[in-house]
Amino acid sequence: MVVSALTQGKQIILLRKGGLSDQENLFSLEHKEFFMFPTHLHQQRITVGREHLEKGSKFDVLTLTTYANSKGIFWVKNLNLLKKLEPFHIFSIDEIKNRFSRGKIPGIQVLLLRVYKLSSPVQIPMLPHFQGCKSWVDLGKEIPLLNFQPVLEDNAFYHQVKQIKKICDGE
Repeated sequence: MVVSALTQGKQIILLRKGGLSDQENLFSLEHKEFFMFPTHLHQQRITVGREHLEKGSKFDVLTLTTYANSKGIFWVKNLNLLKKLEPFHIFSIDEIKNRFSRGKIPGIQVLLLRVYKLSSPVQIPMLPHFQGCKSWVDLGKEIPLLNFQPVLEDNAFYHQVKQIKKICDGE
């Protein structure tokens, strides 16, 4: 769902608290550029708004269609500021509150992404170490980036960046 929303230009942010395998359940940005890994692990009605649900299925092949480049990361400790980000993501407010409160430190990291769609999807076998609640997985091989296009035109992207930064900075 989130990867679909990113690929369609419906959102340019990720809201991260951290996966179970992340140290102290806090997300860390290990790579500035990365492929988006499509999963159905957290797809539930409470996680995203009902209109964003997709039908999940088991799969043996992982299809990569989206590449992202981090343009900034913000630690947001004010739930009211996160509520102002609602037009910029597909998560339900209940899920935002849940993630915000989880762990020892209240807050959420807002990862600002420039997202690109690959002209030709790349398929790799689904491996056991890809499974689970993880922020990062090693794909096991180098994947060439030959042809890709930003999902949003520059003006649309930078307009959203300006709005999101203003909210995250507490203005």
